[in-house]
Amino acid sequence: MSTHEEGKLKRILEAVPPGFMVASGWLERHEVSRFLARQYVDRGWLERVARGVFLRPAPSKPT
Repeated sequence: MSTHEEGKLKRILEAVPPGFMVASGWLERHEVSRFLARQYVDRGWLERVARGVFLRPAPSKPT
């Protein structure tokens, strides 16, 4: 992941608290393309709830 993409991820994680949802339009306004959103889902930083809706998951609790 490039430094520019890491900066985008940091801004998104700071703007969206764990447990909150965002729309794909909001992500696009914050320079996160559909492709990049898919990468965030693949890495577990976002979860796809429905078409165009993403959830920032809460941190995992240690077992």
